[in-house]
Amino acid sequence: MSTTVIILSYKRPGNLQKIVDSLMAGSVKPAEIIVFNNDFETKLGRKFRGATVINAGRNMFCPIRHAVGLLVETEHCLFVDDDLFLSPGTLAGFEGWARKHPESMRLISPFQ
Repeated sequence: MSTTVIILSYKRPGNLQKIVDSLMAGSVKPAEIIVFNNDFETKLGRKFRGATVINAGRNMFCPIRHAVGLLVETEHCLFVDDDLFLSPGTLAGFEGWARKHPESMRLISPFQ
């Protein structure tokens, strides 16, 4: 099972590396971490260790994470805000519940 974590960021750049580090310190590692920077006034010009950064030209609000999620190649996406630090077992629990209740994780997409 593979999971992409999409971190939606708006005006809290100081939290991002800590969140990425908390994900990478977990018992299960994400296949990919994407930081979507919704703050057009602050360009995150560098990659955070272990993550890809996308800078928006305007605030795309919360629905953008769903659009980004449709583009990734992993089985699942976990959406995280830029003010949430994850415990080491968060991704393991997420994937465990996805295995136990796959019907609750089904993507309904017009593209399928």
